[in-house]
Amino acid sequence: MTALAVETAFDLEAIASMGMAFEKACRSLGNGKQAPLVKEVIAKRIIDAASHGERNPDRLCERALMALGIRIASEGRGTNRATPLVACNSFARDAV
Repeated sequence: MTALAVETAFDLEAIASMGMAFEKACRSLGNGKQAPLVKEVIAKRIIDAASHGERNPDRLCERALMALGIRIASEGRGTNRATPLVACNSFARDAV
């Protein structure tokens, strides 16, 4: 995998949130068995969102998956569309 150049410094809380978001995104796509390029896109999108102030792991995960064209399921949204829905917040319980 290519090393990512990051010009923003993150505190420990942000790094922890970014790590959780990355793990959630990878697990939601098949237990971390993605191609390196997919993982790189996930990481870049999480870093980008975090550099703009986002710290919520679920929202960081959602932004990463949306960058891959994956629709995000959340409460209140319909599920009758053709594309599969993924829920980042459903993995929060697994991480505890």
